[in-house]
Amino acid sequence: PFPWRLRMSFAMDMARALAYLHARNCMHRDLKGENLLITANERIKVCDFGFARIAARNEDEMRRISYCGTDGYMSPEILLGVDFSLPSDVFSLGVIFAEIASRHLVDSHTFKRTMPSFGLDADEVREMASEGCPHAFIQLALDCVEEDPRDRPEMRQVVSRLRDIEREVLLRE
Repeated sequence: PFPWRLRMSFAMDMARALAYLHARNCMHRDLKGENLLITANERIKVCDFGFARIAARNEDEMRRISYCGTDGYMSPEILLGVDFSLPSDVFSLGVIFAEIASRHLVDSHTFKRTMPSFGLDADEVREMASEGCPHAFIQLALDCVEEDPRDRPEMRQVVSRLRDIEREVLLRE
C-alpha cells in the first residue's frame, strides 16, 4: 500500500487538475482510475479527454450535452438523465477519493449504486476506510458524493481542504 503522504499527494494532483479544468468551465466527464497516470516521479496526470467539453451556459446548450462516462463513477444526475454540469466531475472525484481511502476499486459489490438515488452509502465508505485514513479525507469524499449537486464542494474548496489534510498527514508522519 502507498503511504498516506503519497495518497494525499495523488489526491491533490487530481484535485488541482480538475480545478484547472473547472476554472475554464470545462468538464472532464469520464474521471476514473483508468484515466489517471502515475509518472516516474510519483505524480498523477489526468488523461483521456475524449469526453471533455465546455459546460453548458444555457438551456439550449444543456439539451445538446450527451450523457457519458463509466457507471461506477457517474453522478446520480447523469444516471437519472437530468441536467448536469461541473459538480458531476466532483462526484466522480469523490468516488476516486473513496477508493483511495479504502484501497478498493468501485465494482458491482463495492460502493454499489442503487435506485432511486444512486448515491454512495456513507456508512460503507467509513467502514471500508483503511487504517490511518484521516477522518477529514473520508468526510471530503462523502461531501464530494452528495446526491444533490448543489451540496457538493466546488473544486477550489476541495483543493483547500486537501491542503489542510495533507499538512495533517505530513505532521503525523
